[in-house]
Amino acid sequence: MSRKTSLVLIFCLFCGIFLISAPAASGQKKVRKSTARAVSKKRVAAPKVKKTSDIAPLLADVEIPGASGVLVETLRGKPIIDSFSDAPFNPASNAKIATAFAVLKAFGPEYRISTNVWTDGAVDPTTGTLIGNLFISGKDPLFSFANAITVANELNKLGIKSVSGDLIVADGFSINLSNSTAQSANSLFATLVPSSRPEAASRSWDIFQGYSGIFGDLSVPGVTFGGAVSVRPLPEKLTLLFSHESAPIKETLKFTLCYSNNFVADRLGDLVGGPKAVEVIVEQGEHTGARTGQVLREFARV
Repeated sequence: MSRKTSLVLIFCLFCGIFLISAPAASGQKKVRKSTARAVSKKRVAAPKVKKTSDIAPLLADVEIPGASGVLVETLRGKPIIDSFSDAPFNPASNAKIATAFAVLKAFGPEYRISTNVWTDGAVDPTTGTLIGNLFISGKDPLFSFANAITVANELNKLGIKSVSGDLIVADGFSINLSNSTAQSANSLFATLVPSSRPEAASRSWDIFQGYSGIFGDLSVPGVTFGGAVSVRPLPEKLTLLFSHESAPIKETLKFTLCYSNNFVADRLGDLVGGPKAVEVIVEQGEHTGARTGQVLREFARV
């Protein structure tokens, strides 16, 4: 068989295979396309989207996912985007918006959460010893290592270098976003005592000094204890030594919403009385539109 004949046969064989397989391939493609169209029609419901482009033209071309409900309004209640807003959905972390609203409505954006330092004894100025126990109470969800050393620093300013008794922490106290009061109490105890202070706490204090404009102070705040640490209810008769205040609550809310932090959101909700109280405050806000708008504008500004 000549080379020319072989090439002709190979070419004819290739054409035959192509002609046989082409209809099948074409049919497969059509089946895949029709299946995709069927699935698409089944999964995506008819859009229920109302958009007012003259108010917010940038939102006019926003694609709304099929399995979600969206309602965007002006502060005067005029709809900008309405997509399945009446359909029931799990709000997930959107519920934090309701918590933030309730907190702002109840306390205002400048409210600060207090961590109180108490005692049942008295200070001996000659030795710098607090004869008695030291008590800590507070529910600041963002209380940190730096805040704990600040407490030690304030105790030193009062002339207290040591405590003869125990460190007693009230339930609900937390440090470094810990959900365990017992763990937080142990961490606070270790941080207040310079010899047991974690390295992370010392670094946190150095950073705090720098941002506070007191960098260069070589003194190391701290107190020692003759007793141990425990978590239990505070007695009725105590003397308040001082209160440590958190940053304005608007800053705590920024952290909560930016990082969608469940722990902080739960603690803030507890400040206003829990989920039911949040629901009541939000419902009351719906009946006082002017006040609601004022709170939202305030939050938008901060």
